[in-house]
Amino acid sequence: MLAGSFAIKSLAKDRVQCTILLRMDNVSAVRYINHLGGTRSKPLADLAKSLWEYCLLNEIPLSAEYLPGSLNQAADWHSRFLRDYSDWKLHPSIFRSICCKWGPFAIDLFASRLNSQLPLFFSWRPDPVALASNAFLQDWSQAINYAFPPFLMITRVLAQIRRQKATSVLVVPFWQSQMWFPPFLELAIDSPLLLQSFPSLLQDPRGNPHPLVINNTLQLSAWKVSGIPDLPSRFRMKLRTSSAKPGPQAPGTRHQKGI
Repeated sequence: MLAGSFAIKSLAKDRVQCTILLRMDNVSAVRYINHLGGTRSKPLADLAKSLWEYCLLNEIPLSAEYLPGSLNQAADWHSRFLRDYSDWKLHPSIFRSICCKWGPFAIDLFASRLNSQLPLFFSWRPDPVALASNAFLQDWSQAINYAFPPFLMITRVLAQIRRQKATSVLVVPFWQSQMWFPPFLELAIDSPLLLQSFPSLLQDPRGNPHPLVINNTLQLSAWKVSGIPDLPSRFRMKLRTSSAKPGPQAPGTRHQKGI
């Protein structure tokens, strides 16, 4: 029933007066939905009540129909075995340190209800708790946002920041050979930070550490970047004036430190 509730709240949250039929392979869940609750299971009754309150508020007529498991194999497989390999969460203590330096942030641009660092977030797929889905369809220019994007999307993220003239703080690998590294130097408005590495720096929703962190081949960095032309220009002028070289703030240097 929880899956059905998430589906409705994610896919129908912007709709009213639409009729929904849930096809489920759990007889008890079907019964509790169709009878607006029950007496044998309080958790199921509470879920049914919450779901019906949502549907009544949004004028959504709801019914459920039993679907044998043998006919529900595709959905069942996705729920059991499909894994999002970009669903990693930065350790909260590191995020708080980034917030202390550059925050507060308005929106976590790439997150889910399982790994969001902020109350407001954009999700990749429809999510019942997300502010919206697909960050690339949203406006990033209204506030300073936080992003830990999938590595394959970093170039696209920088293009959106430049196009929307947005200001954001990004956490990305410190890979100087990547094609997106020079644009970071062009858009930077503060010196980047190298993040301290430890086993729980990155974890999936089950608490498993990222394999690249375990084998010490992933160095993460945090950057404050902006697509507003004047801001990177001022930062570069400041660097020239102070005779400082752009680059990561590494632990142990005389004037700089990592987190």
